[in-house]
Amino acid sequence: MLDKTNFYINLGKNIKNARGEKKFSMDKFIEVANLDMSKSTLSAIENGKQQVSAFQLYLITETLDLKITELLHGLEAMHGDNQEDLLNKNDLNKLENL
Repeated sequence: MLDKTNFYINLGKNIKNARGEKKFSMDKFIEVANLDMSKSTLSAIENGKQQVSAFQLYLITETLDLKITELLHGLEAMHGDNQEDLLNKNDLNKLENL
């Protein structure tokens, strides 16, 4: 079962890490990505405290030169001592083919 909380926490971490790899400050990233949001909103997304819209995710992936599946790949949910992929390989392949 998909765990919504962990999904957004890990998605936010992936966004933050990718932004860091491209050496974008929050302000510069918001400007370059043409995101209509404040720095505090981006911070909330990166910390998994706020959901990201599909259009915002599109702008983010375009600016980071990533496919959406690259940001979603490896997201995990904790279930006791077990880790389970939130999106399996078939789900990722379907997203890539949209």
